[in-house]
Amino acid sequence: MRAPSPSKFDTNINSQKYLFQANVSADATKTTRVSLKMNTQLHYNHAPIESVGSLFTYALSALPCEFPATLPGEETDTFVRFGTANAWDGNTFINPYAQLCRGIVEDFDALPIDETLKKPRVGVVGEILVKYMPLANNHVVDLLEREGAEAVVPDLLDFFAATIYEQDFKHTHLGKGWTASASAKLGIPALQRMRRPAIEALKASKRFDPPMAINHVAELAKPFLSIGNQYGEGWFLAGEMAELITSGTPNIVCIQPFACLPNHVVGKGVIKALRAAYPGANIVAVDYDPGASEVNQLNRIKLMLTAAQRALHAQEATPKKPQPPEAPSISLPHPKVAML
Repeated sequence: MRAPSPSKFDTNINSQKYLFQANVSADATKTTRVSLKMNTQLHYNHAPIESVGSLFTYALSALPCEFPATLPGEETDTFVRFGTANAWDGNTFINPYAQLCRGIVEDFDALPIDETLKKPRVGVVGEILVKYMPLANNHVVDLLEREGAEAVVPDLLDFFAATIYEQDFKHTHLGKGWTASASAKLGIPALQRMRRPAIEALKASKRFDPPMAINHVAELAKPFLSIGNQYGEGWFLAGEMAELITSGTPNIVCIQPFACLPNHVVGKGVIKALRAAYPGANIVAVDYDPGASEVNQLNRIKLMLTAAQRALHAQEATPKKPQPPEAPSISLPHPKVAML
């Protein structure tokens, strides 16, 4: 830690700036070690900090992310963390980001809703810009909700996790350098640790599901596409559709701009295979283009919703088979066998 220095742009004599530097290192291969240096600046504008303990009190309370001092870290490590951690003086600081995630999820869980009302769940996947920008997809989420469906839009961060994950494939199969593999082996654990507060809050929820780990999404995509399919959304688009289907969202709107040829291959190209692998899948591909008719888009989505409603009603009408009662366990004495 460098010595505190007054800010050059603040005339307040109590303004001090502290610089923390964390050295992160990991063995990428037997002969290669990767090192990263991360700097954190702490500006304190109230009064001079007199002790190291008070300095770490503000540092650990202010930073929102839990990030280990070494990477990868183990669950049983004892070093000081940025976030929820045990400080040098024995005090425990609550990670404000984790506290915020728990509060958001608990507030949504507490909202009064009609638990008996069942709506078809419809996932939205496709090209990243059209998928997340309401202006580009003609507000497809609002349309689905108006038509009586529950829209499910996967996490945006999963797209970046997939981009990091596929770097190892580029090293092992496509001739990229060892730095590509190192970025995947270091980046995915770091990303998982930063997402941990939100994922743990979602796991404890009674209404929300946490996102699937990116390596599991990749395993779901492998029966349909190789991880080497990295143009457009690539293998991740097929894996995302398989993730939705296996997690209770069999109805999917796959959207892409008209000229996005890669996504037409990895999107429309795998729909038939997905339907064959998952017979209950109800997938529709919709193109969004300035020259495309909005009426045609609406009609295709409504046809998909009609099939989704029909399948939901059929599922509710199907009587559940009663489970046979378990046979009581009776311990019988061993028969006596005459020894000849």
